[in-house]
Amino acid sequence: MSTAVTFHPASTNGKNGTHKKKSPTLEKLKTYAVDETVLLENPRIFFQLIGDIHLARDTYKSLERKCTGRDKSAARAKEALDLIRKIIIGSGRKDGGYYEILSPATEVAMGRLFFHGADDTAVRLWKGIQTASPERQFILVTKDIDMILEAQKQGIHVDDDRDQKRRQLEYLMANCGYHKLTDAYWDRHEALRLSKSQSNEHRRTIQGEIPDEFRIHDFLYAPNSGIAPLTRIVGIGKREITVQNYDDFTDPESFVLGYGALNVGQNVAMNLFASPDNDCAIVDGVLGSGKTTLAALFALYNYIRYRDRFANGIIYSRPIIDSSSGSQQLGFSKGEEKEKLIEWMDGVIGAIRSILSNHRIDMFIRGSKVRLTWELVIEENIIQFKDPLKMQGADYQKSIIIFDEFQNANEKLTDVMLSRIGNGKIFVLGDNSQISEESTATVETSGLTRARKATLYYARAGSVYMPECVRGGFAANYLKFLRS
Repeated sequence: MSTAVTFHPASTNGKNGTHKKKSPTLEKLKTYAVDETVLLENPRIFFQLIGDIHLARDTYKSLERKCTGRDKSAARAKEALDLIRKIIIGSGRKDGGYYEILSPATEVAMGRLFFHGADDTAVRLWKGIQTASPERQFILVTKDIDMILEAQKQGIHVDDDRDQKRRQLEYLMANCGYHKLTDAYWDRHEALRLSKSQSNEHRRTIQGEIPDEFRIHDFLYAPNSGIAPLTRIVGIGKREITVQNYDDFTDPESFVLGYGALNVGQNVAMNLFASPDNDCAIVDGVLGSGKTTLAALFALYNYIRYRDRFANGIIYSRPIIDSSSGSQQLGFSKGEEKEKLIEWMDGVIGAIRSILSNHRIDMFIRGSKVRLTWELVIEENIIQFKDPLKMQGADYQKSIIIFDEFQNANEKLTDVMLSRIGNGKIFVLGDNSQISEESTATVETSGLTRARKATLYYARAGSVYMPECVRGGFAANYLKFLRS
């Protein structure tokens, strides 16, 4: 049974749907018009586009008609409708006739959703909005070829699959070792053969001439070879290399506990966190890029999925810098050590609370099936907070360790923290541009830099840089200001 939704059309002062009132915070963000063809392939597009999103009311009605079937298209239509309803119900009507789109991870506004009538052709309607706000970049997001051609005639920029693939390639070329292999290269090689990794996931082994510039962790793009764009070198021999095809976490069918990748950087990071073959994942990302949320998400996911392998749960630690003294001591604040540490752990606590409230997770605890809550996470010691200075001499087996804010770890502290884990996983997070003034670390000596160098040729580790802020709103604009 469908849920009734009342629409409040965008306020206008003309035929073309120009807005009476603009939000100064979102004024410089992009404006998107999203077509039904995109929603049927990727319902979560609302959370991947930061800015204003315009939707025709007929698009909503068409989704309602299509969600009654039992095929894949009907399931996508239903998911898109559910997301639209959540946006409407969670936001409420605004003065400008729009609904705020809240990030599912941070619950911070990342854009606005506008609805329009269909008294004119879609392209002419979007052209009117573009004309009314020439200071903003307007983009039509569609997979309909006829609409793409018509929009291009009208001078409207179109964001289709080709643009997305181009952005992905540009990201990999700028931030990862990346090699595009020609058809001629494959003609000189033996056929690909499949081998199985420790986790029984399929990997491909390429035999033959191996270019000297290939390095472990580099990405490959090989047309006509059956290798996907997100494919990474995980092993190099004299006459063969082993590559791992990465999952596409932008696809709703690959989402983990309700979360998907919002950009290519997050997609690579989620693969590093998810792979059972990885001992260490190093994520360097700007503020608001989603480092802590994704690490918490996959620590919880790996713990639930591989209970025997990670029987001792999750350990969270970070360098603690006293802003008044520059000391890395907890000081004389009130309470036991655990209570003192929690004051420094707001990021991961908020992330886990959000994950548990947005997605139901059932677990067997002492023989009973119960819904996992934050209280149970603490009560059952599923996650523990550790002072890094007291980790020396400890040996953590069968654990997942998250080391956050690692740019503030100096060389000594880095050595102490990274040498603690035995049979388990380490997630190292940080951003060298946010080194605290009180820290003795520098860009050259920070824990983040040291961890990357230590794992450069280690096949069971990987690193990624996430340059995009996904918080939206003021945070995204402020980051642009810092960069400029």
